[in-house]
Amino acid sequence: MGRAEWKKGALTALAPAGLALGYLAWRNGGTLPSSARFWALLLLVIGPEIAGALAGEYLQRTGRGLAGRLVALGGMVWLLGGCALLAAKTDAATLTDAERAPFVSVDDGGERRLRHPTLGFSVLDPGRGFTAERAQAIGPESQFYSFVNPGGAERLVIWLFKGQGDSTSSLRKLLETVSRQSDVLGGDAKVPVRVVELQTSPVEPPRGVLRIALDDGRQFRTTAYGWRAADGTSFAILVAVMARAPDAAADVLASFRP
Repeated sequence: MGRAEWKKGALTALAPAGLALGYLAWRNGGTLPSSARFWALLLLVIGPEIAGALAGEYLQRTGRGLAGRLVALGGMVWLLGGCALLAAKTDAATLTDAERAPFVSVDDGGERRLRHPTLGFSVLDPGRGFTAERAQAIGPESQFYSFVNPGGAERLVIWLFKGQGDSTSSLRKLLETVSRQSDVLGGDAKVPVRVVELQTSPVEPPRGVLRIALDDGRQFRTTAYGWRAADGTSFAILVAVMARAPDAAADVLASFRP
């Protein structure tokens, strides 16, 4: 097969894979999930289609037209079926509008708590004048909530990750990802940061701890919780406090309640 023919065959093989990527991104609001599991499944879906298309092209050019068409067809059927499965999995891991709802402060047995109105889990209300600063999507499967006290000296952050936290290894990978992106905590001043502690416990449900120190004296302390909702959907919930005092809001960090 000549060079031009190989190029044509490669284009024929890659075009359906490119369309599949575009379709999945469209289904996901213009982006693709960042989880390693999704991309591993995507390779399993696209790889056989590309291999089938190249093999089919070769067979047809060497006089085995029927076999070539059948091989290419098999790869295309695999791609279509795999895309349907991935789309379903992506939809299942995408937070709904109700799951992105802001926390509400409630009285629970004489204790003020921040409760998620849809999922039902809660943590202690930090009190001391903390107010909700913002709630923001940081991906199809994740949501970020921030609470700050009037002086801005302390901040409470709650992260919600859908489809993660179902195992100790899953929770650890999530904490490692957060630790690798910890430079953003330094802000515009680019204050140096360092990871002081990263641990997960082999318990059920999974638990973890991440502690990051900033050179200006602040600490970012995170407690991670793996949790399953009533319908069996897994979530990772990270509760974090940024403050100078090493024990600030320690009761909040330990207060997760399903």
